[in-house]
Amino acid sequence: MKKTTILASAVALALLSGCGSKDATEHYSDALNYIDAKQYNAAVIELKSAIQQMPDNADYRFALGKLYLQTGDAISAEKELLLAKAGGIDTDAVTLPLLRASYLAGNYSAILSRHPDDETLPASLQDYVQLYKALSELELGSAENSLRIFSDLADSDKAGVAAFSQANLLIPEAKYQDAYDLLAAISTDQPHFEETLYLKANLLLALEKNTEASAALLEYLKLQPRQLKARLQAAQILVKLEQYPAAQAQLDVILKTAPEQPFANYLAAVTALEAENYTAAKEFADKAIAKGYRTPQARILAAVASIRLGLESQALHHLAAAEQHLGAYPQLERLYIALQLKESKTADAQKQLLDMNMTDSDIQLVAGTALNLVKQGNTAAARELVSKYESSMSGEAQSLSSLGQLKMSIPGEELAAIEDLERALSLDPGMHSTRLVLAANYLKNKQFSKVDELAQEWLDDPDTANLGYNLKAYSALLQKDVETAKTLLASAAETAADNPLTLLLQATVAQFEKDYTLAAQLNSKLLQAKPSYLPALRQAYALARQNNNTTAILATARDTQKNEPDNYLLRLTVARLFQLDGKANDVIALLDKVPADSSQRLPAHWTMLIEANVNLNKVADALRLSKSWHEQDPTAFQAATIYANLLLRQDNPQEALRVIQLQQSRYPDNVQLRMAQVSALEALQQYGAAIDAIAKLPEKIRDNAYNLALKGRLLLLQNKPTPALEALLQSYDMQPANSTATVIADLYAKEYSFRRSIEFIEKHMQNHEPSQMMQSYYANLLMQSDPQKAQQIYASLAESQAENFIFLNNYAWLLLNDNKPAEAEQFAKKALALAPENPDVIDTYGSTLMRLNKADAAITQFEKSLKLRPGSSEVQLNYAEALLMAGKTAEASNVLQQVKSDDRKISQRLTELQAKVAQ
Repeated sequence: MKKTTILASAVALALLSGCGSKDATEHYSDALNYIDAKQYNAAVIELKSAIQQMPDNADYRFALGKLYLQTGDAISAEKELLLAKAGGIDTDAVTLPLLRASYLAGNYSAILSRHPDDETLPASLQDYVQLYKALSELELGSAENSLRIFSDLADSDKAGVAAFSQANLLIPEAKYQDAYDLLAAISTDQPHFEETLYLKANLLLALEKNTEASAALLEYLKLQPRQLKARLQAAQILVKLEQYPAAQAQLDVILKTAPEQPFANYLAAVTALEAENYTAAKEFADKAIAKGYRTPQARILAAVASIRLGLESQALHHLAAAEQHLGAYPQLERLYIALQLKESKTADAQKQLLDMNMTDSDIQLVAGTALNLVKQGNTAAARELVSKYESSMSGEAQSLSSLGQLKMSIPGEELAAIEDLERALSLDPGMHSTRLVLAANYLKNKQFSKVDELAQEWLDDPDTANLGYNLKAYSALLQKDVETAKTLLASAAETAADNPLTLLLQATVAQFEKDYTLAAQLNSKLLQAKPSYLPALRQAYALARQNNNTTAILATARDTQKNEPDNYLLRLTVARLFQLDGKANDVIALLDKVPADSSQRLPAHWTMLIEANVNLNKVADALRLSKSWHEQDPTAFQAATIYANLLLRQDNPQEALRVIQLQQSRYPDNVQLRMAQVSALEALQQYGAAIDAIAKLPEKIRDNAYNLALKGRLLLLQNKPTPALEALLQSYDMQPANSTATVIADLYAKEYSFRRSIEFIEKHMQNHEPSQMMQSYYANLLMQSDPQKAQQIYASLAESQAENFIFLNNYAWLLLNDNKPAEAEQFAKKALALAPENPDVIDTYGSTLMRLNKADAAITQFEKSLKLRPGSSEVQLNYAEALLMAGKTAEASNVLQQVKSDDRKISQRLTELQAKVAQ
């Protein structure tokens, strides 16, 4: 094996060193033979070998340059021909091929600079130099210079040059056919035949003879395969001719050498879309746009591919960029609006609809947009849109019915809606759904005689008689005419005894007559026939609740829902029943994970799920859900207000204010948002801004009892007692609420006198039932003037509110001050168990232990209290006193040295304890 390897290496080395190889002359000779045999690749190899051996040989380079030109490699041809010219090749021989090579290589400036007008050239070349100069000027955008040269060449004695020039002079006059006919005289042996062929292809394009143009371009590409522009044109025409595989073949060649070419990527996207390769179509379209080909067509193509791939947000982005051009594509225009609605861009959808020519079939888009506008509080915009649609529609029965049903959802349009429905029904009496909608609105407006007229139409037809009887019976029930309803329902039962609506109404009649047993029997019969009939489930729950026994119906409802897990409305109804029954865990189990796509959840789903978590005190989970809902639809008013209120509840007023202000930009006059704004500003201690916000409320709301009390409290926080008292008293005069009375009493106590405070609160309590918090406050006031009475009040509060640590602690303190430490201890212990980290409670318990001579236990409590509020002088004194009781004089002295206070009572007690330390 080793010997064989050595032998092979020796042979290779000999070959590399040229042993036995051809010399340059032989390579050149063989190359010429290959050229004659049209074996151009072999000829290139031979010529390169010859040049490698003799790099300064101009003849070899000249031959290679002409060969490159012949095979379409213009850049390499120009390079070799320039070297040949520099090497001494005759000007007559090299000038023309070098001109063509530079032109095909796109080196137009070189052609103009290389041959100045005063250059001495043989007459046989001069016209060709000028011809390529004219072509170069044209490529560089100097049409005027180009036409001037062509005009000079139009009389050339060279027929081919003259014909080519004359044809170019006809192009600005749009005489494309005449120009094309002139070019027919230029034969294949002319030096500029290939340029003629390319010009003919472009003229055929101008004449919209795409098939012939395609053939001409493909013929040209056989001669000049590296001409990217021509290949791109060929691909474009083939796409236009819907010859997609042929177009793709040309594009594959282009993208292999120029993968970033924008127009080629666009055409590749077209062919990929036609082949239903949407991923490739999107990638090519995105690249075309990214590289600068941002035409409406490219955007639309990218949008279509994105839609096919389910990428709706990206589709919307592309369509938005092409918005001004969508009018030419009605289907895409409507798709654009639908996507805008999906992305909650309602205002954009409305503008788009207003700008387009609407037809009857656009009712769904109009309805979706108008209803969203109404939800956002922009009723005026909804009316404008509906008005535009109404002016564009045909006036046919179905269109009028759809319009009427839409108007029913727009505030202020109800009467117009009824008119549209009536017109629709007069045009087509057989539209039962329209009749039902109209009947519902008559019932809503208590136009019972009109309901009876509508129902009569159904009574005259056996197929709809049951519906007519049911409608008239329901109308009678609303008028509390139970006997008439019973008679009508009996007739309804004769036409269809098991009709669900008939049974439901019969059960309702039984409820009216307080025959709950019969109502339950009828309802049970109905549910056996239609277990998931939602009105029957709701009725069954109401009947069960009346009997204080909802267990059975809730179990039935849950089983029904389990049998139909995909019935979303049934799931919501059952969840609502559990919510009414206070079973929050069951609500969460039903709604937490279904549907998995949260964007499909209705508002009722979100509100029930959030409320259930709040009721279970899972406020963090409620906030998470609320945030998800809000982020899913930032424009939804209900989602935003619930989220903002939960943020306030979780002490995040800054984010709450941001959410509120975003909604206020849409609904500047909404009272609910204004009140939430006030709460957020108060939490941020921006009291002045909160008062300003209250001032922006409608006068009737601004000056009601609640908001006057709120204003008074905010003014107090601003340390403005006089205007605060004025606002509070105005509120109290309207509504003498305990909370307002307590704040007023506290204000009197701090700013005027305890006596005035006590008088006010006692007068209030004589006329109104006091709340427990008011009683507590009253007792606090009495601690100084009437501690026994205060003690009596707290004794009552501590007994009735055994879980209220404030009441327990205050009562313990009063007992302690009444020299009843043993009694105080039991209440102090209870308070500590309820609020183990409250420093006031800890201090009360410590003081009680100290009075019971349990110094060490008291010290522990005071140390704990000081960790929570280390600067409290009163606690420091209690701690020092306990230390003295325990005989720890030095430690007590250290504590007393830390006491700093200007309070007279604190200073007096400090002096007393320091004296004990000194003894």
